[in-house]
Amino acid sequence: MLRSAKDKGVNSRTIIGADVKMIGSLKDSGSIIINGHAQGEIFSDDCVFVGEQAHIEGPIFAKDVIICGKVDGEIKASERLEIAPTGKINGRIEAKILSVSPGAFFIGQCKMTESDALEELASEAK
Repeated sequence: MLRSAKDKGVNSRTIIGADVKMIGSLKDSGSIIINGHAQGEIFSDDCVFVGEQAHIEGPIFAKDVIICGKVDGEIKASERLEIAPTGKINGRIEAKILSVSPGAFFIGQCKMTESDALEELASEAK
């Protein structure tokens, strides 16, 4: 079972520890690992990893998002969204690639955005 960001190969210079409560916006061009409680917007040009004990209240915008904890808010992943067996999401999600593990929990709306490959197939079919 996925236990940490290292298990998924996520390395980060921005880490919110398990005992930290952050209020406000967090922006980083690199990956972000959150193991604590965050209220507010989270932006990353790379990956946002939400640990098993983490609770996010607010939207997450990133290239890739991995949810092992709880998120109350919108998630927009420009590439991949993964919900681990311990992941819980209450909110709207959007991604090109969606992976939901058995045991994961999701309430909300889901929108799958088209990847370049799907757009090519659609244009070839015409």
